[in-house]
Amino acid sequence: MPVTPKDAAAIILLQDPTDPKVFWVKRSPKLKFMGGFHAFPGGQLDKEDSSISVVG
Repeated sequence: MPVTPKDAAAIILLQDPTDPKVFWVKRSPKLKFMGGFHAFPGGQLDKEDSSISVVG
């Protein structure tokens, strides 16, 4: 059965290109989906997110 995709976003942070490091978040172990795993920051787009201004 096909699933309708949800709007979502993720971000990869790069602090120093000459000494790159990957920034991860650890998901709560209580979450049903991928609980306890490390992931890039981001997630589902909520309707409230449309009011956030982007600078830069």
